[in-house]
Amino acid sequence: MSPRIAIAAAALLLSTGGAAVKLSGLSAAQLSVGRAAIAGVVLFVLFPAARRRWSRDVWIAGAAYAATSGLFVFANTLTTAGNAIFIQNVAPVWVLLVAPKLLGEASTFAERLTLPISLFGCALFFFDDASAGSSTGNVLALLASFSYATLLLFYRRLDATGGIAATICGCGIVSVVLLPASFGGPTPTLDDAVVVLYLGAVQQAGGFLLYVRGIRGVSALEGALLLYLEPVLSPLWAYLAIGERLTPPALAGGALIIGAALWRTWYARSPPRESAT
Repeated sequence: MSPRIAIAAAALLLSTGGAAVKLSGLSAAQLSVGRAAIAGVVLFVLFPAARRRWSRDVWIAGAAYAATSGLFVFANTLTTAGNAIFIQNVAPVWVLLVAPKLLGEASTFAERLTLPISLFGCALFFFDDASAGSSTGNVLALLASFSYATLLLFYRRLDATGGIAATICGCGIVSVVLLPASFGGPTPTLDDAVVVLYLGAVQQAGGFLLYVRGIRGVSALEGALLLYLEPVLSPLWAYLAIGERLTPPALAGGALIIGAALWRTWYARSPPRESAT
């Protein structure tokens, strides 16, 4: 599978997380523990080679995964699905700043140009509703953007097996740290169980598996930029699931993000990478 197609497919799966969280009546801790435990078990069973890859980078990526996963779920329960995913997807800004030093990957003109276009496109989703959502949820989503950037950078440093090991590690951290907080929450219904099973086995395990496979074929920044398809699709699923309507600015933002991603992918076919600036 083309690396870019794999990352786009990962973004498609990951984009469904916000709507799925909104469909459940469970607490944020219950959702975080449930989906992490299921995702970790699925990957642990399917990829035995990943069980022996416990390097420092794997632990760092695992901790970043745990922070991102937990913060995202808590942010979604406190603010709108759109706000949470947009703020978290400021991550490519941090990737752009850090990747040249951490990975030795210089950014290209196309990447530097695509980044502000994509950010502006994301901002248009909430241009006419800037005050929506809880400030606490927005702060949690901002913190998630830092951990998300760290995760993307270390996924790029690791090979595919190491990335899967890091995901398993992160799932374990989430399950252990948030397990005490998950007690005493609402009693799960059958619908809740279906949502948690989907979040763990499909949205998390499937999404990050596709991403760690795809990131080996592109730069860290391009991988982060391609994930901008996630905030484009997330409001669509939220509309279909819980009736959150798309506005004209949101439609314009989606067009900008998709156009920038397609142009960036086309541009990558010909010019050599530039020196770091």
